[in-house]
Amino acid sequence: MKKQNKLVLERSIFLLFVIVSFGLIIVNEKKDLILLPKIDKQLTDYYNNKYKKQNLFELKNIKKENDYYLKKVVSINNKNHFFYIKYHNKKITDTYKLDYIEGHSLLSSNKKNLEKKLNPKEEIIINKTLDKYTDTVKEKIIKEDFSNIKFYNIKKELIISSWDSNKIYNEITTFIETIKNKNLNPKYYEFIIIDKNELTKSIDITNIDEDFNDKTIIDLILDKKELPNNITIKYKYLNEEE
Repeated sequence: MKKQNKLVLERSIFLLFVIVSFGLIIVNEKKDLILLPKIDKQLTDYYNNKYKKQNLFELKNIKKENDYYLKKVVSINNKNHFFYIKYHNKKITDTYKLDYIEGHSLLSSNKKNLEKKLNPKEEIIINKTLDKYTDTVKEKIIKEDFSNIKFYNIKKELIISSWDSNKIYNEITTFIETIKNKNLNPKYYEFIIIDKNELTKSIDITNIDEDFNDKTIIDLILDKKELPNNITIKYKYLNEEE
């Protein structure tokens, strides 16, 4: 009898839990139906007061993500150049500076599209925000016309089977030629050189340009010598005790 009563009690508690859970879901849904038009108007008014007069944007429909209500504001020049107006805890904020002025959303899209031409262990690096470029370069980036502008670097990990300057030099120059054939135009290359036979032996070589043709630089790096002042290439040995 006690076991049966316990079972009935457990089922009752579970049923109550289910009823309360469904009740909360229904309440939240009704709450959203009531709040959504009001919040939508507040976000639209915020946009109209701050950004509409620029005539540069298209305002998208409201959506909810977690506890945030969002309206996406998209540039008429590029759908990947956008920012958000957000409502959360009765406060309205926006990502205009980060996403539009500094170009976080656009540059993230640029990086992703450029990396489609690369292989694993190769990466596009964009070091500047959009507002740090000249107007001419900025315009080409927004139009995604990457011809004749060098606004990104390419980082490549090379695992070398033979730790000698000839092998490293040939691997670097071959990769640079491969990138040229893919119609990519980086400002600099960065190489992480790793010894296949001793994986902790590695060097980070940066600021190599497309005209790199001096094997003696690699000789100096392997000998841990100081590089000439008239070149921009820099290097650092990794995984070593300081």
